[in-house]
Amino acid sequence: KEKKMKKYKEKKVRNEKEKKIKKRQCEKKKKKMKKIKIGKMKRKMKKM
Repeated sequence: KEKKMKKYKEKKVRNEKEKKIKKRQCEKKKKKMKKIKIGKMKRKMKKM
């Protein structure tokens, strides 16, 4: 029974880590997209 609990806990911890990593990657992507959008907006402003 104890072995099962340990495995379960390890799995839970791993899942938490993966979630955090995915969240961080998502935030990085959003920031990159924002920069691209701002860059496009600035270019539009120059044309006007």
